[in-house]
Amino acid sequence: MVKSTRGGSGTGTRRPAHRRGDRAMRRGAFKDALRAYSEAVRLDPRNADRHAERGGALSMLGRDDDAIAEFGRAVRLDPGNADRHSRLGAALALQDRYEEALESCDRAVRLDPGNADMHAARGGVLADLGRIDEAMAEYDEAVRLDPGNADRHAERAEALADLGRIDEALDSYDEAIRMDPEDASRRTDRGDALHNLGRHSEALASYDEAIRIAPKNHFFHAQRGSILCRLGRHKEALASCDEAVRLRPKEAHGHTGRGEALHGLGRHSEALAALDKAVRLGRRYVPARVKRGAVLLSLSRPGRAVRDLRSAVSDDPGSAEARMLLGIAYGRCGRTKKALASLRAAARLDPRDGRVRTAYGRALLDAGRHGRALAEYDRALRIDDSDPLAHEGRGFALLGSGRVRAALDAFERAAALEPGRARAHVGRGLALRAVGLDQKSLAALDEAARLDPGLVDAHVGRATVLIESGRNADALAAIDTALSHSPDVADMHCMRGRILAKLDRGEDALAAFKRAESLDSGAGGLRRARGRRSGE
Repeated sequence: MVKSTRGGSGTGTRRPAHRRGDRAMRRGAFKDALRAYSEAVRLDPRNADRHAERGGALSMLGRDDDAIAEFGRAVRLDPGNADRHSRLGAALALQDRYEEALESCDRAVRLDPGNADMHAARGGVLADLGRIDEAMAEYDEAVRLDPGNADRHAERAEALADLGRIDEALDSYDEAIRMDPEDASRRTDRGDALHNLGRHSEALASYDEAIRIAPKNHFFHAQRGSILCRLGRHKEALASCDEAVRLRPKEAHGHTGRGEALHGLGRHSEALAALDKAVRLGRRYVPARVKRGAVLLSLSRPGRAVRDLRSAVSDDPGSAEARMLLGIAYGRCGRTKKALASLRAAARLDPRDGRVRTAYGRALLDAGRHGRALAEYDRALRIDDSDPLAHEGRGFALLGSGRVRAALDAFERAAALEPGRARAHVGRGLALRAVGLDQKSLAALDEAARLDPGLVDAHVGRATVLIESGRNADALAAIDTALSHSPDVADMHCMRGRILAKLDRGEDALAAFKRAESLDSGAGGLRRARGRRSGE
């Protein structure tokens, strides 16, 4: 007698093992399930169901290669079963083997074209391949075949969001919620879509509803914290992430959120400690390394930030945030070409993220490409006109293009949005100086230095205005303050030499020019300046 390769469980001794595995899976006890299913496979090695069940347990344990092998055995034993091919496709997709996954899903759809699950699975793989229009067609077909299934509407919503059809996406999410109002994941999916659009207050409301339904879900609390951070509500974010850690102290998500919140509160050392713990707990969890890279930048450690962020980009090439921060880190290290390449890639990945556009504008500005920088800042402001950093950067781009009055307007807008933003006051000071309003210029630069005593540009700007006003002793004090924060900038030593020459301190001026030359050995201009100012 030939044993069944489909749903039969064989002899009476095999059924209990199979059922023990099912019960363990429902409890989330995946190791127990694997032991039970392994026993079932040993007792009935020709039963395709048993291999598929064992593959499911292996997949839940993260043993993807073993799961693929097990699902492959199920397919060989029962090649006419669409579900076997679909599950193999899902396992292959988890390993980023998308072309093979698509082949499996194609077979599943051919075998059972009226099954909505098969179309939805094929849509998921097409979406992973970036073929969103084709994925959309599959999700539409899945909804047509099974209009009362909330999962189908939620999957369709995600594809619509990827296509930028936001209003339709939100309608589909709402339909999924209407069908299954007590499924918290529907509300978080909607919240994530709103979060990605920058509609953070609405996203927060969705997560609050999800937490009302599932108050012990640590991930919901951690993600709620991330949204609160984007709203600038860092104390509330920290409380939300503390709750996530309390619920699951050995999961990386809560510690990552704590690090982000502490970073927003300016508690950088504590933030770094939290993110170090997150990375230890989840070595493959990319957001932890991305957030740690951001904190390292705030701690003026761009070299280490580059290492973290390169690793994050390697593991998740599609992370716009990782590429954005990597570009910023490269820029801080003086690696302009790499900075521009990384930020350009980030802008391609997420053209709707104003932060990316602003960072790209800053890199272009640092490279002296004022026109291109202005275009990026304008794109950023079309996304979010209330971003003070984008207005500030736009001001510097306009100033570099000689459009002084427009630059002054941009700096004043930035300062109005964030009065404590020191660089905006530096920009105001430089623009006011360019239109001959030296006293107002000096007042703006004094305010910048008061807000951020370590901001070198504020002290250099003050020195420049003071020189032009004939206040050379005050100018010397300003440039000395700048050099106390950045002692290895050749141009600043050259400026110091010129001031000392004006004060008739020839030997000191000569020493300053020599120091400038030692820092910039190819600076012929510095040697000429030394000759003019010191009488050599």
